[in-house]
Amino acid sequence: MEKELFHENLSALYSRFGKDAVFITINQAAQYLKRDRRTLIADKTFPLKKIKTRQLVPVMGLARWLS
Repeated sequence: MEKELFHENLSALYSRFGKDAVFITINQAAQYLKRDRRTLIADKTFPLKKIKTRQLVPVMGLARWLS
């Protein structure tokens, strides 16, 4: 069962980054959350995926993390 705020967070993320967004960059996530990217990277609960040399954040994972 998803938390109540999940759908609201997901909707807000889709409206900001587009309905087709699957991943956003760590810089986009940091700007959206108004946090330093190094703080997010250091947070072991933050849904960060490293793909080759890129650090990406899954939109669904971010919505769950915000909930």
